[in-house]
Amino acid sequence: MSRSRIENIQRVYPDLSIEEFSPNDIGQNNDVFMVNESLVFRFPEYKK
Repeated sequence: MSRSRIENIQRVYPDLSIEEFSPNDIGQNNDVFMVNESLVFRFPEYKK
């Protein structure tokens, strides 16, 4: 799943160089990821 999240981020932000990518478990209803220790991306876990 992490690979597809990276691909989604790169599709939206093609100029973003992703050096580090780590999941963050704080998202209650979202998958939360830290990128380059400075950006946070969240993806809904469930479709509405």
